[in-house]
Amino acid sequence: MRRLSTFVGKPVWRLIATIVFIWSCTFHGALIGQDELDEPSETTKTYWIFLTTGERPSGVERSEIERMQAEHIGNFGRLFELGRLSAAGPAGDPDGKIRGIVCVNARDESAMKEDFAPDPFIEHGYLKLEAHPVVDQLGAFNRDFSKTEMEEYQMVVVQLADDRGGEMTLENAQSNHEYLKSICKPDKLRVALRFESNDSQIVGVLLMKKQDNDEAEGLIKNIPSIANGDWKFAIMSLHMSKGILDD
Repeated sequence: MRRLSTFVGKPVWRLIATIVFIWSCTFHGALIGQDELDEPSETTKTYWIFLTTGERPSGVERSEIERMQAEHIGNFGRLFELGRLSAAGPAGDPDGKIRGIVCVNARDESAMKEDFAPDPFIEHGYLKLEAHPVVDQLGAFNRDFSKTEMEEYQMVVVQLADDRGGEMTLENAQSNHEYLKSICKPDKLRVALRFESNDSQIVGVLLMKKQDNDEAEGLIKNIPSIANGDWKFAIMSLHMSKGILDD
């Protein structure tokens, strides 16, 4: 079995146990501030954020890392209670670049970055934010999830093929959307997010309940832009709260 990547020097399984404990404390009021909930706004944008590998915390005491970890996860709980965070969790990227994900709503990029100001891992550069504004979404995250249990899911990172690029035609975009919509079912695809065009090769992510890799690949390879070679993909494990992808 391939081992999952480490997260600021800790194995992912240990991080998951920490998340479960701190989520539980957070939702019992131990780490939540008394800020008022954000009112919904038509100008709010959704940002999908990859937490990527930063500097190694060389020479930092374990007790200090654990303190920062508690504040890191506590900030997720704070943002959730404010109505700004819809998903978060550690990822098992075989390449070791993507350490986790966060999905937040914010007025703009500046406000989004301010949401992570209390996070010591971001402050000290141990993790970096790779933020992608979302321009299209199928499916939704369930807010009535478990506050004490985590579950393993599959995240598919879709990106431009190395030797291709350029503007996508409206016909191709519609074909991709219709196909993804057709497989957006409980036992197949749960959430699909398309990103705003930028310098990154990544065009979006797909989130599924954990299933056989061959079955998952079969679904993904039939996406029109993957079938014709314009896009490629990578499947990795993602741990999030149990029930977050349920109806």
